[in-house]
Amino acid sequence: MKKSHLRSIISSKKERREQAQEVILGYQNGLIILNKVLPELNLNRITHNDAKVPNVLFRNGQMDQAVVIDLDTVMPGNMLFDLGDLIRTFVPLKPEGDFSASRQVVQSHIMEALRAGFQEGWENQWTREEKQMLPFAGPYMTLLIGLRFLTDYLENDHYFKVEYDNQNLLRAKNQLELFELLL
Repeated sequence: MKKSHLRSIISSKKERREQAQEVILGYQNGLIILNKVLPELNLNRITHNDAKVPNVLFRNGQMDQAVVIDLDTVMPGNMLFDLGDLIRTFVPLKPEGDFSASRQVVQSHIMEALRAGFQEGWENQWTREEKQMLPFAGPYMTLLIGLRFLTDYLENDHYFKVEYDNQNLLRAKNQLELFELLL
C-alpha cells in the first residue's frame, strides 16, 4: 500500500477501521499479488483515465458506433488504465452500486471483446511488456478504484458522493469481490 493509504488507515476513526478490517486485509493481499506480477508501470501513453460506461456514448445502441466523452481527464498514463476501467465497468453483471447479497458474475465474452478491440485499435504500437500486462488490466483498475473507495471511507467520505453511511465501504467490498473474480 502507498504511504497515503497507510496514513488513512492509521488516522481513521477506530470504528471505521474496525468495520473495514477484513476489507483492508483483502486489499493488502491484492496489492501483494499485483506487485508480484506487474512491473513498474510506465506512464508513456495518452490515456483517458476515466474510461467507464457513463463516459461512452452509443449511437442507436451500437457498439461499433461508440464515442468516448468527458475528455478533461486525458493525460499521460498507461494503457492498463483505460482498458482496465472499461473491463471494471462493462464486464460485471452486477453494477458497481449493487450491494445485494448476490455474488458478482463476470461476463467473459464482453471482457474478451474489449481486449480484442483494444488490441485492434492499438495495432502494432504496443511493446512486448504492455502485451504481457493485458490480462491484468481489469484486476489492476478494479483494485485501484476499490482502494480509493476504501480510503475515502476511512477518511470519512469526503471525495466520492455518498447517500448513506458505509456506502464507500460497500463499494470497496464490491470491487474487491470483482478483483478476485477477474484475477
